[in-house]
Amino acid sequence: MKHNIPCLLQSASKKHPNEIALITDNESLTFLDLEHQVQSLALYFKKLGVQKNDRVIITLPNNLSLLITILTLFRMGAWSCPVNPKFPEKSLKQITKSLEPHWSITSCPTTLNTAKNIDINAIKNCLLKPCKEFDATPISYPASRPCNVVLTSGTSGLPKAAVFSYQQHVYSAIAANALIPLAVNDRNLISLPLFHIGGLAIIFRCLLSGATLVLGQNKNLTVDLIQFKITHTSMVATQLRRLLKQNNTNLSLKHALIGGGPVDEQLLNEATKRGLNCWQTYGLTEMSSQVYTHTPSGHGQRLLHSEIMINDQQEICVKGKTLFLGYYESSQQSSGHLRLPINKNGWFETKDLGRFNGDKLEIMGRRDNQFISGGENIQPEEIEYFVNKIQGVTQCIVVAQKDIEYGLRPVIFLESEEPISLNNLQNHLKPYLPSFKRPKAIFPWKEGYGMKPSRKLLALQLLTK
Repeated sequence: MKHNIPCLLQSASKKHPNEIALITDNESLTFLDLEHQVQSLALYFKKLGVQKNDRVIITLPNNLSLLITILTLFRMGAWSCPVNPKFPEKSLKQITKSLEPHWSITSCPTTLNTAKNIDINAIKNCLLKPCKEFDATPISYPASRPCNVVLTSGTSGLPKAAVFSYQQHVYSAIAANALIPLAVNDRNLISLPLFHIGGLAIIFRCLLSGATLVLGQNKNLTVDLIQFKITHTSMVATQLRRLLKQNNTNLSLKHALIGGGPVDEQLLNEATKRGLNCWQTYGLTEMSSQVYTHTPSGHGQRLLHSEIMINDQQEICVKGKTLFLGYYESSQQSSGHLRLPINKNGWFETKDLGRFNGDKLEIMGRRDNQFISGGENIQPEEIEYFVNKIQGVTQCIVVAQKDIEYGLRPVIFLESEEPISLNNLQNHLKPYLPSFKRPKAIFPWKEGYGMKPSRKLLALQLLTK
């Protein structure tokens, strides 16, 4: 790939000008329409004073304004920094302080406390009336210039700010599309937040292939799949389990990328029987999404432009052209800088524990999730794996609870179709786990936990019980 990376949106608007690029609940845009929208918003941002390398923090839900704003900031050479709008105010203020943004786009400017706020309504008005003038000057991006920030879901403290260049996203999209077919007229649901690497990756894959991005209602996955005739989507195991339970025959779904943690093999087998191609994947923010993916038949494959190995401590290490530029860090003594934590051989140590079983990559859990109970090592993901095999369990998460006798002990937050008693749960686990690994208490799963709840927050919640 050349030192300068051609703009995927501009390329798509030339190759597929009249193909549908984006569908929402109430409108659709061709690739040429989308290019016009981005050019119009870029002109508006320039009039406001947004400049190359400015950092722009954005707290918006998945919607058209957010997607086009991100594409526009890429175009301008500014850094887009989308952040979960549901973060509590205290966290947002801390994140803002650490990112040192020049601009904010948010419904509550005082929360972010930046010098300059861009009005959301002004952005919407600009998109309603795109300029008719069209600039066909070729657009490209320097391969190593930062273009965006993605916050990692850190296990402790504030999330880290992973910084990427345009090149890394493009290499990731090339690799993903080489493995999982995606083409013009396919419809890929943006089922993941655009402030996560998985959501951003969908944008780049569709721009590269000429496929259609679909912004659904983000309330009910099955409804979106049917309503928009989705052919491609990403989901976690819990969503797949719910989808199969509904046994819907009106799906147009060709391929589903399954990530977010270990997946029960029985669940994948059931999906295959139903004619659904499930690609179980291992990836991480710092590698621009996918690294190692299993085909629907179960064969594991390393993605192009990525390398993977497991060290003596069973920790997964990665490197390659999709590796991020580094973490953005600031301090009172100096301005912000990038820190790329790689070892002397150039490997990024993920803190994920894994092993290869033939060509299958088995994820054993996070090194920093492990805790000691009465002198024994406990890996929460191991317990969750066997709990998820129990019929009727829809989702669960194991955390450490303080205990006078053992220091810490495993307890579980559990959602199931029918109530499961602690005694029955332990009996189910007895053939697979020793007594010290079986949960010592069950707590109800609450709706607000989401698909990937924070172990740290749940453990803190136990302290108040």
